[in-house]
Amino acid sequence: MQIDNLPDCPCCGGESEYIETMYGAGMILSASIRCRDCGLKIEHRGAAGKIADTRAKVIAAWSCRVPKNKLCLIVSQYYYSRYCFLAVYNPDTFRAQAMACVAALEDYKRPQGDPRPINYGDLSDEWYRKGARRYNVNDSGDIYFIMGDSVDEILPEIRDYYQSAERERRLDRRKGTGKKIVLHHQASVVYGIVKSIFNLI
Repeated sequence: MQIDNLPDCPCCGGESEYIETMYGAGMILSASIRCRDCGLKIEHRGAAGKIADTRAKVIAAWSCRVPKNKLCLIVSQYYYSRYCFLAVYNPDTFRAQAMACVAALEDYKRPQGDPRPINYGDLSDEWYRKGARRYNVNDSGDIYFIMGDSVDEILPEIRDYYQSAERERRLDRRKGTGKKIVLHHQASVVYGIVKSIFNLI
């Protein structure tokens, strides 16, 4: 499988490549990333049923070896709809990136011509605290930035968000919710906005 936009080797700056292998009856997946130049390598193994988790773990481990880079879960919510993205970020540039992401997502989620100023929530001058574990923005649909030290730490939160989305979808009885989501929270559009600002893994 080809993974695009992998960070270069944190050791020598060389080009990195991703490799994954399936093993016989045990159906064990080995995912690894190595530098083509100096040979630095990170590998992770996991059950085949957790292929996505295994892939995310090894990519995050590699990305977080880049100096200063940290791991962040970005959640976009609109009614019951939720999308989660794993990103690596530099603490020195995180706030500016997060504010740009918030501005673009709010512009997309709000009704056309909404005159309100951009709401930056916990990222605003009044509330921002560098090094916090979580930043919340409550607007036309919420946006969360949740910091973590590992994929293992963040994955349960991702599962909780998607389980909540499915539960709320089944319980929602409001007319027109689905149409609003189609208009203001399409997966491809939200993904494009977040990917244009953050380094997703």
